[in-house]
Amino acid sequence: EPIETCKSILDKSPDILLISCFAWAYAAECLEMIRDLKTAAPDIPIIVGGPGVAAEPEYFQGPYGADFIYTGEAEAGFQKLLKYIKSNQDTNDKEGLKSIPNLYINKEVGSPLLTSCEDLYPVWSLSEMRGGTHYTTMLSRGCPRKCRFCSNFLVQGRTFRKIPVDAVLASIDCFPQEGPLSINFEDDNLLLAPDYFIEILTALKAHNPAFSFTAENGMEYT
Repeated sequence: EPIETCKSILDKSPDILLISCFAWAYAAECLEMIRDLKTAAPDIPIIVGGPGVAAEPEYFQGPYGADFIYTGEAEAGFQKLLKYIKSNQDTNDKEGLKSIPNLYINKEVGSPLLTSCEDLYPVWSLSEMRGGTHYTTMLSRGCPRKCRFCSNFLVQGRTFRKIPVDAVLASIDCFPQEGPLSINFEDDNLLLAPDYFIEILTALKAHNPAFSFTAENGMEYT
């Protein structure tokens, strides 16, 4: 029997399942969930990605592993993968799959590709909060550091990139202008661009004087 989480997922009758593994520390639990989903619904394609997957992609292969292992940034080629699945769902078409950027196949990654700054846009993930509004977001990609414990560079590369400030500022117009507004920034390295970060914080404070923020993932390791 699939675990309760898998039951709630399959109750939605999904066409495709996308699973993200934030860090290698969660790899075993992630693979366990994939196995349960595969056992319960073997015909639903499963795509797994994220820094934890990029650290050891072959771990997620096998008869009860994911159908597709995506090791890079989704914007670079994810739409192409979805179109491929929709057109034929043939996981044995290795040549066709190799043309899809950042897809891991037989110990190789097809056309490794990073997303340009111009193609990045802000995503504000809304979550429930008593008496206010709470978002989580990420405004930058990539890291020039070489910390032994971190695998984010395997997905996002060594080049630090920021979402254009104009795109960020334009996206906050829909935020409430009064009442508690809090934002958690999940970036690894926002303090590599302090002026950029302060400009965005200043705009948010001007938009809503009750604005506050956290950085639950840290702001710059050093």
